[in-house]
Amino acid sequence: AEVFFQRIKEAPPQITGTLELDNAQLRKDDFLLRELRGVIDFTGTEIRTERMSAMISGSPIQIGFVVKDYASQDGVFEVSVDSTGLKSGIITRLVLSSGSINDPGIVSGSVRYHGSLTHKDKRSFTGSLNLVDVQLAIPPLLQPIRALNGSIKIDESGIDFQNVKGLLVGFPGAVSGRWRYGEKPQLLFDFRAPRLDITYLLSQVDAESSEF
Repeated sequence: AEVFFQRIKEAPPQITGTLELDNAQLRKDDFLLRELRGVIDFTGTEIRTERMSAMISGSPIQIGFVVKDYASQDGVFEVSVDSTGLKSGIITRLVLSSGSINDPGIVSGSVRYHGSLTHKDKRSFTGSLNLVDVQLAIPPLLQPIRALNGSIKIDESGIDFQNVKGLLVGFPGAVSGRWRYGEKPQLLFDFRAPRLDITYLLSQVDAESSEF
């Protein structure tokens, strides 16, 4: 590390320099990043790394991030993550706050999380992902959707499903469409499940758990 710290009277502190990581670890809640390797650059208003390699729950990832105006109330950040194969539970916990890091399935692609440092309602999550045998818990279903395969696109207002196939309450099906998860959630989709038992499906829906 080569870092310089300066503060003049009541002005915000100024940090400049470079920090190099080699086999470092970083924990956030129940997420643990291992084998962090890369260079972080500091200026008076910005902290940045172009590309850093790491492992999370045994999955390789590449991270880029920038934090601007970190000493002020108007500070913003952007984090991008790319992976050739990430455990599905890591993504579902970030996007839907559901599931477990140990859930089955692999996700590849890239995601981006950005917004205000101080206001959580001014943040957004976007991405482009490929699913392989992913498990996904979605209310009001009492059991998760299993063996999901296909592609999804995520933006600030919703998720696009592109010919996603899986097992709904044990029956094979496929869906294409868009899920908008704003103040008034909407699900617009084309769903195909030729052998689905509707009576059994209704028995697996908890009508009281969700307004949706």
